[in-house]
Amino acid sequence: MVGTLADAIAPIDARRALELAAISESNAIAAFSVFDVRSFTDLVSVVDQLGLDALEAARSRAASMSYDDALHFVYDVIEQLRASAAHKESRGAG
Repeated sequence: MVGTLADAIAPIDARRALELAAISESNAIAAFSVFDVRSFTDLVSVVDQLGLDALEAARSRAASMSYDDALHFVYDVIEQLRASAAHKESRGAG
């Protein structure tokens, strides 16, 4: 599910998507090779955009995360996206 979230936010936040993808691939929560999923085309675009060095750096950070650290990161990203969407909505309504 973290990989699906990563692919979903890739068009709007490439860096966070890459971090989430790296967490998804790590053993911090449950390893799932997101870059092997053909339907995650937005994640492939993120790697093309940010480069392999950025991917390796994200993988390194994810590898050092505990289960709790990884969950906190995922929840923080969700909260930041929610807050950003709420802010955009309030600006549009005013």
